[in-house]
Amino acid sequence: MAIRQLDKPVPEAYRASARQWPTGVAVLTTLDGDDRPHGTTINSLTTIALDPALLLISLRATSRSVAHILRTRSFALSVLAHDQTEEARHYAAPNRAQGAGSPLGEQSRPGPLTGCALLHRASAHFECALDSMQTVADHCLVIGSVLACSAQDTTPLVFSQGMFTSPGAPRTASIG
Repeated sequence: MAIRQLDKPVPEAYRASARQWPTGVAVLTTLDGDDRPHGTTINSLTTIALDPALLLISLRATSRSVAHILRTRSFALSVLAHDQTEEARHYAAPNRAQGAGSPLGEQSRPGPLTGCALLHRASAHFECALDSMQTVADHCLVIGSVLACSAQDTTPLVFSQGMFTSPGAPRTASIG
């Protein structure tokens, strides 16, 4: 039986529908061409396999992070804790300070394997080597081979219906 699409979803309807799926929130970090830290907030992190340990993230194809990951062949992820809404907002802002002007140095430590920033107080950390990257529509799907990971006993930050929250907590202000 063939499936026939009657109407193409309008972007507003697609976005409203997708917002019903709660996601975790992480800050992806890389190093720029001068080995300065670069960070961006993501909410598209999926574990793919346990053996070998692989994860997938999705980034806008125009994101500076894509070029940095291709250059260094590595990246790190800090899964944010429930009290790190400010960090999530900061690294989601389009004109945030990067490199030497970034607060990443004050809020993080370099990962021992990649040198990419690992944010203090995060629920979990992953250091990854680039396994593969594929452009799909206006995004790049990045698969990372997990080199090291760690977790803390803390409640994670969640993004749902355009707002930050944590499991069992009332929603906080939206991202914008």
